Amino acid sequence: MIVGAAILLGAVLFALDNVTSEEPEGLGTWISTVLGLLLGASTGIKGWLDWNKKETPTQATKNIALDNAQLATGESGRNIQTKEYVEQNIQNYYEATKADVAFHPLHQLPQPPADFTGREELIVQLLADFQSGKGATITGLTGMGGIGKTSLGLVVAHQVAKDYPDAQIFLDLRGTTEPLSAMDVMRHVILSFEPAVDLRALDDTGMANAYHSILHGKRALLFLDNARSAEQIAPLRPPQTWAMLVTSRWSFAVPGLHTRRLDVMSEENAIAFLLELCPRVSNKATELAKACGYLPLALRIAGSFLGVNENWNVGEYLIQLNDRKRRLAALQQSHEDAELKTEPDLRAAFELSYHQLSEEDRKHWRVLSVFPTSFHWVSAGAIWSLENDITQKLLSLLLRYSL
Repeated sequence: MIVGAAILLGAVLFALDNVTSEEPEGLGTWISTVLGLLLGASTGIKGWLDWNKKETPTQATKNIALDNAQLATGESGRNIQTKEYVEQNIQNYYEATKADVAFHPLHQLPQPPADFTGREELIVQLLADFQSGKGATITGLTGMGGIGKTSLGLVVAHQVAKDYPDAQIFLDLRGTTEPLSAMDVMRHVILSFEPAVDLRALDDTGMANAYHSILHGKRALLFLDNARSAEQIAPLRPPQTWAMLVTSRWSFAVPGLHTRRLDVMSEENAIAFLLELCPRVSNKATELAKACGYLPLALRIAGSFLGVNENWNVGEYLIQLNDRKRRLAALQQSHEDAELKTEPDLRAAFELSYHQLSEEDRKHWRVLSVFPTSFHWVSAGAIWSLENDITQKLLSLLLRYSL
């Protein structure tokens, strides 16, 4: 309508100017003026009719089976849906978007710590496991909280990633809190490859079939961190073109799983790690490493604390660490250091395993603190006042829990 009005107005003004001109234009000019008037009028009329035309479905829309409450409007065929239809499609859109963001990447390995130190011999052994070529490589790393299982696993995983180009999938199985089920893990793996697939109708058998189907024919690495039990891991065994790396505080048996237990760091590596974190510990590094029990998490907390808080004297900090009643408090990060905290403090790391024990077993575990160093199992039975077979079972439990 606006275009038609503009053309019409222009033609009228041109005609008036021609009438009042001292030298009027010829016949051709008048013909052009009349045509401009007709074009402007017709364009304006068509706009008016389009504006008031009753909306009718387009041919494309007519060919689709739609809800009775759905209408199609305008030449563009835009649809007015029922409220339920719109809400459902909005929900589906956002669910698809979240699935795509959360699961679509196939190369999910986090980076290992840049200051990772030591474990050279164990790294060589783990790399040899991946080169064995006897079916699927299934390697496990076990050890106490804070021992560095995940960091070591990531170092090794990044070194072998080139041999598994189709995907490197990483997932925290939450073994110390609320363990994921094997079905949860299968769902994560399937959606990593097919983020738009709808798995809601699948039962356990259907999920397992879909899982093994999606794994078939691919060369990929599955890193399952913080596992809880054999029941969680056994159904996830991949085909022989895959490799699986599992870390856990608990020791358990799964067919094909070759487990290696991590111990504390050597004194030499612990000192080197502390000096990397905080060079000013210098001649106190040996004593500081010993006070931290050569435990990687304790070493990281101590070294990071002294590295950031330059006002703290290393000797004064050592006094706290050597006081058995104040040691755990000294190895807790302050609120000011929270942005540096990539792992739980030492107390929290131990409590995750400790609270898995019964109250009676916790009491027995606490009594073992009378030993300043390693001890014979008979000695434990003596202070517990327990029969030999019960002592052996309880110690086995504590070992399986990496306590």
